[in-house]
Amino acid sequence: AGRGAYRGAAGGGHNVEAERGRWRMKLRIIEEYDPETKSYAAYCPELPGCCSAGDTEEEALEDIKEALALFID
Repeated sequence: AGRGAYRGAAGGGHNVEAERGRWRMKLRIIEEYDPETKSYAAYCPELPGCCSAGDTEEEALEDIKEALALFID
């Protein structure tokens, strides 16, 4: 199965377009910094259980994009 294509918007939260075959959907990605663990969490409210984390905001964003691709495949 192929992976979808993603385009994110700049800013604190991110809007991502997920594309698979002829289907296209817009999803939100929420990123939060946790001072206790000193890491970032990212999740997609529209897809329960689709979440990720990273040491940097960029790493969390890349990881959540990979999680989204696996979730919709």
